[in-house]
Order: sequence, then C-alpha cells, then structure tokens
Amino acid sequence: MAPINNFLTEQQIFNFPPSPEYSFSNFIKYEESDFAYQSALNLCKTDSICNTLFISGEQGLGKTHLLKAIGNQIKKNNSSANIIY
Repeated sequence: MAPINNFLTEQQIFNFPPSPEYSFSNFIKYEESDFAYQSALNLCKTDSICNTLFISGEQGLGKTHLLKAIGNQIKKNNSSANIIY
C-alpha cells in the first residue's frame, strides 16, 4: 500500500485495528502513568472535532495500550468515527 503523507498508509487510516483487549478498564495504572491515563480518558470525553495528545516514554510503559484504548473507546461512543492509528 502506498504511503499517504510519507508516513501513513491507507490501511492505517481507514482500518483501525480492532483490539478489544486494549481498554481503559484493564490498563495497569501507576503513579508515573496517571497523567497520561487521565489525559487519554479526557480525550475520549470531549466533543471537539480534533484533539491532540502526544504520548512518549520508554518501552513497556503502556503507550500502545492507551492509544488503542482511545481508539476503541471513541469507536464505542461513535461507530462512524474515523480513527487514524
């Protein structure tokens, strides 16, 4: 598949990978991840058309889990939403 904007493929844009095992309810929270967790939850609760959340950190801290949980929650709240992953 040809890259769009030099980094996103059509599959990444239009086919948000279904990963129901990634949710906020099973995210293991700890003090260092609380801000990222709360920010991710708040992102799902807003009615804005565009929101930005930048998550960075070392390997194994739950970045992918939070990103997929956001996508799953937004799809749950609005099944017609387009998720870019």
